[in-house]
Amino acid sequence: MAAAAFLAITDYCNTDRDDNSLWRMEGQARSMPLVTRPQAPLDVPSGIWGFERLCLVLVESWRDWSSASSHVCVSFPRTEEWPIFPLPYEPTLNWILYGLFALEFALLVGGLLFGKLNEDQTCRLPRPLRLLLKGVILLAAFVGWQGGSRGTPVEWYASLMFLGMAADFVGDLIMARYVAVPNRLIFGMMAFGLGHVFYIAAFIHLIRTAPSIGLWTSAVALLASVSFSLWAWYTQVRNPHESRAINVGSLLYGLLFGVTSALAITLALYDAQYIGLAIGALLFMISDLILGNWVIRGHTWKSVNDVIWVTYASGQLLIAYSIAAALNVSGG
Repeated sequence: MAAAAFLAITDYCNTDRDDNSLWRMEGQARSMPLVTRPQAPLDVPSGIWGFERLCLVLVESWRDWSSASSHVCVSFPRTEEWPIFPLPYEPTLNWILYGLFALEFALLVGGLLFGKLNEDQTCRLPRPLRLLLKGVILLAAFVGWQGGSRGTPVEWYASLMFLGMAADFVGDLIMARYVAVPNRLIFGMMAFGLGHVFYIAAFIHLIRTAPSIGLWTSAVALLASVSFSLWAWYTQVRNPHESRAINVGSLLYGLLFGVTSALAITLALYDAQYIGLAIGALLFMISDLILGNWVIRGHTWKSVNDVIWVTYASGQLLIAYSIAAALNVSGG
């Protein structure tokens, strides 16, 4: 087994790192002789990175060694594209979306580097810049929907994602006090909660069109994510000194984003091109937990709002660009 593992690691480390070393989805397979046993090639799903490839080879080596086998031939499909973030649109549209992606992070980094801390030491990003960050994300979702998904199998998904982003933008306007409401927290949670309803509907639509996703996978992810959300709400957000409406509202909202995250993780387990979506959903969850801990629980610290916006903007951007991932997976 040690020899087999050594050969697998050596072969992996010696693999060329040029463009030809990337797998092709429908390209030629390559063999890795480890021990001697005739066996059908092991087809590894496209979209798995080199580390996972090495792990699969080591697991196969262990199985062959333990059964006193003598040869295995492993074939790997290759692809020339990064599995998480290839844009499948026309070149002009690709450049527009790549430009919006770069602009978002340029604005974010620029605001953090050159912004001044406000009076309560919680934020460097000025309020107009924060709304501009969300505006760029909303525009990217709109372009992905109207410019790249019309007439494709993911048009419904793209439309729901845009509606979710639009609802979140309304929530941002409420939280930034650009929209006058009787209770900023309650109405803000309502707007963001509506956004999560759209996301959940979009993810369920994708899961229903992917019959290979098992019920147990979704159930385990849902149980884990919702359990974490309940624990996080009780220990980090709930405030006995706040009103019942705030506490109950934050609990219901926490359950919603727990479901959102669980479904995003389920999709990532189904296809690696949804990893960006899952990371985005988790970053969104983290930003909301920090926000709840700050504005409801009452815990404040220096630059807390900057941390919230870095995780929130990054997460929302990855969620918006999942429209491209869905189009890649569907082959549309």
